[in-house]
Amino acid sequence: MGKYFLKIFKFITNVLLFILMIAIFFVGYSYYQLDIKKCEYIDYFGYTFFEVASGSMEDSISVGDIVIIKLDSSDIENGDVITYKSGNDFITHRVIQKKIGSVVTKGDANSSADGEIKNDTIVGKVVNVIRDVSVWKKVFTSSKVILSFAITFVLFGIYFWFVDKDVSVNES
Repeated sequence: MGKYFLKIFKFITNVLLFILMIAIFFVGYSYYQLDIKKCEYIDYFGYTFFEVASGSMEDSISVGDIVIIKLDSSDIENGDVITYKSGNDFITHRVIQKKIGSVVTKGDANSSADGEIKNDTIVGKVVNVIRDVSVWKKVFTSSKVILSFAITFVLFGIYFWFVDKDVSVNES
């Protein structure tokens, strides 16, 4: 019985180490993009993402959702949702009119349009929305949850370390 749980624990450990290695890669890449290259957002192979901070696109996109943006503004049409830079802010609104060299946007929940947005300020077109990420972010960045996972992982590690020792002694 102990060997079975030991194999499961080793498998889970390997999966967690793999996830940790991927996370370290993305953190390093993000550091390089933001701090070394001084980019305003991270270019993940032609895509980036932002967390929505206002309700101007409510019903289609809510506060706390993550928008995934394709960093290409060449195929934007009326009705597309885009992200553009205005001052120090990144704004995600719907294109209501396409013009030569610019577009006019409006938030779905807003009563008035934003005005003309020059094409060179457009970051890209929203291709996907991941809903309710803020709830999960609050849960998994909570110190209580992180501490609980760490304690559980350490206790299982200690248990299986002793079980492995007992199994090898009994097999001899």
